[in-house]
Amino acid sequence: MKVNELRIGNIIETPMGCQSIGGVCQAETPYIRLEGNMHIGYRLTNCKPIPLTEEILLKCGFEIKPDSALPTFVYNGRLDLQVEFMLGKYSFRIEVENRHTTFVRVVDYLHQLQNLYFAITGEELRVEL
Repeated sequence: MKVNELRIGNIIETPMGCQSIGGVCQAETPYIRLEGNMHIGYRLTNCKPIPLTEEILLKCGFEIKPDSALPTFVYNGRLDLQVEFMLGKYSFRIEVENRHTTFVRVVDYLHQLQNLYFAITGEELRVEL
């Protein structure tokens, strides 16, 4: 995980469990502060990204798309935002022009999904861990 991948609000694994980032310091040793308590922070080397799983997708508001050949998740009933599981990886797709999906990128971690969702919609992805 690189410091330039992180935004305020991203959720990562810290020594205190899954926490939301409140600030990022890109110094010689990158450092993150926790949301809601700017007095607590960790070196980025002591934190880990949260791997994307079916359970995490469901907690983010994605639903299983029942009529799909591959395991596919759609966001909160919106068929235009999809995450598909293929060959051991999750890929983020956007549906355009009547069911033709466009591959955006492989997503391995929760913070990557949060960042993509924000870049596309301009809204924060709600995560209930």
